[in-house]
Amino acid sequence: MVKEPQNMHSGDIQPMGNISKFPRSNVWDPYKRLGITTDAFEEEVWSSRNFLLDQYAGHERSVDSIEASFEKILMTSFLNRKKTKINLKSRLKKQVEESPPWVKNLISFIELPPNVIIVRRLFLFAFMVCWSVNISAEGGPAFQWG
Repeated sequence: MVKEPQNMHSGDIQPMGNISKFPRSNVWDPYKRLGITTDAFEEEVWSSRNFLLDQYAGHERSVDSIEASFEKILMTSFLNRKKTKINLKSRLKKQVEESPPWVKNLISFIELPPNVIIVRRLFLFAFMVCWSVNISAEGGPAFQWG
């Protein structure tokens, strides 16, 4: 059910012939322009946008103003979500930097092999698994337990 956005009253419509003009086109705050609060959920933003677009469908400047506000709210929301995204690599690095010296020594002691070695071992392991499955299909289990 689509509700009429807040601060939107039937007296706000200013007719221009048969086409009504959006009265809040000059409002800078995109939330106020759409008639919603800053803590509105995404569904409320969408429903307000759709309601206003239906209301002012014939007036191009009004539609552009509504769309611009909607896009600004969505981009702000997207950037906020992107900022709060967990970056595991930097978080782990930060924890290592803040850890006691004995943990740093332990981590520096462990050496990661080059990617080429890891890939070669991965292919060798995959070959051994395929070979083992193939052999067990032909003549019973390849590995006997007990």
